[in-house]
Amino acid sequence: QTMSRLLLVAALSALIVPASSYINSGPSLCALRGLYSKQHRSTCTTVRAQQQVDGKPEVWRGPGNPNKKVEVYTPNWSDDFVDDLTGKRFGNGWAFYGERETLKDKDYDALAAEAEEMAKQRTIRENPVLVIGGETPFGQWIALEAMKRDLNVRILASDFDNAEFVFGTDGANADIYFGDVSNLDQLDNALDGAQSIIYAAEGTLPFGPSSFQAKHEAGLNNVLEVAKRYPSIRRAILVTPQNGGPLASMAQPFKDHAEQALRTSGLPYVILRPAQLSEVVGGELEIEVMAATDGTSVTAADTSVTPMDFAQVAVTVLLMDDVSARAEQRAAESGQPVPNLPRAKPNLTLNVANRPSRVEGDQFSALVKAIATQPADS
Repeated sequence: QTMSRLLLVAALSALIVPASSYINSGPSLCALRGLYSKQHRSTCTTVRAQQQVDGKPEVWRGPGNPNKKVEVYTPNWSDDFVDDLTGKRFGNGWAFYGERETLKDKDYDALAAEAEEMAKQRTIRENPVLVIGGETPFGQWIALEAMKRDLNVRILASDFDNAEFVFGTDGANADIYFGDVSNLDQLDNALDGAQSIIYAAEGTLPFGPSSFQAKHEAGLNNVLEVAKRYPSIRRAILVTPQNGGPLASMAQPFKDHAEQALRTSGLPYVILRPAQLSEVVGGELEIEVMAATDGTSVTAADTSVTPMDFAQVAVTVLLMDDVSARAEQRAAESGQPVPNLPRAKPNLTLNVANRPSRVEGDQFSALVKAIATQPADS
């Protein structure tokens, strides 16, 4: 048994280096941020990932997957005995230094309980952008662009494993919250403390839990209902894809209902209507932003936009809101007038597409100007 364990450790050690090298250099979307990113600019709060609510049996609050037990390594006598026998400390080199572990007066039960308790603690990023629909092309790239711009990101995901595959382990780059837009309790958990909402969920079928009605209309209505409980939310951004397809005509009425629900919710909003999804590399073509005050959308047949470029527009709105809020706070604290800054109006509907002209460098300044000058919805 001891020999089997040693062979297993050796095999795992041989795999660690090439696996980590692939993670750090492979062509993954997560490479935009890295699996172990620098600390976000906002402070973090340490809380329990699971706690009782109103004395009820354990109700899940905070990030994490309630359906998955956290695997915790706890120290034990047999592991220490093998380490003593081989003169090796896993992860600390091959040489053995100091007193043998099995000779120390250890309380292994207490150490195991401590490890279990520590596993329940984690840091939660404050004032995050909640991304709903991070599994969609537009939602995924918005989340990645927000991380790139050092915004704190929170993901609502019903497929927790897939969310970790795309965005990295929960807590490394973003806080991943388990849930679906059909569950008000899960939405309440995810919206608690959020500062902005990105709603990019998309229906794919005429019926069922992923229907156009369930995702585009009912899901957003649930989000808006729960968002009323949290005055910290300063804007919602709704992504309304205008892609064609055989079922486009069936989906459009529910998209229209969702837009109207957001407009009448009383919450500041931006409705973003991307042109037809383009599969080419983003960042190479000029981004065009046009107000849709008359209710018209971009023509899907002859315009397109890459999800990467579209994400820049959504995140630019978030950054404009963030800068304005910080300026207002500083002005209030100092007693000085609020500076005249470019702002996104509180109620906007924008069409987003790529122009054929090529660009070099960041389009952030041009996007700020374009968004700030667009007329508000009438």
